[in-house]
Amino acid sequence: MIVRKGRGYVPADKHLIENESVQMIPIDSSFSPIEKISYHVENTRVGQSSDYDSLIMELWTNGGITPEDAVAHAAKIVKDHMQIFINFDEEPEPVMPQVDEKKQKMLGNMAKCVEELELSVVPTIV
Repeated sequence: MIVRKGRGYVPADKHLIENESVQMIPIDSSFSPIEKISYHVENTRVGQSSDYDSLIMELWTNGGITPEDAVAHAAKIVKDHMQIFINFDEEPEPVMPQVDEKKQKMLGNMAKCVEELELSVVPTIV
């Protein structure tokens, strides 16, 4: 018996066997960790609008991968294959800078003259 890693489905006649002997019988191989997939589409209501669809998926695996990871990996493969159809550069969304109120106040105070800062005349010892 020879055990190998692979991907997808490989029919018996496509196996490359070194030192092929009469005692070896190649068999079809399924390397997919996915055992069964079921899906259906339902109408979904969002707020007052009811013209949305919801995809319900059920996925069974052999334990080699979690169903969530399998869907994520499949989505990445689809995204990579569809990338060829994108013929424009997407503009990055403008990022609004975070405004820190303390920092803004400190910068405002640094721009003022010493007389405008309303400092106490009595010195404090820390």
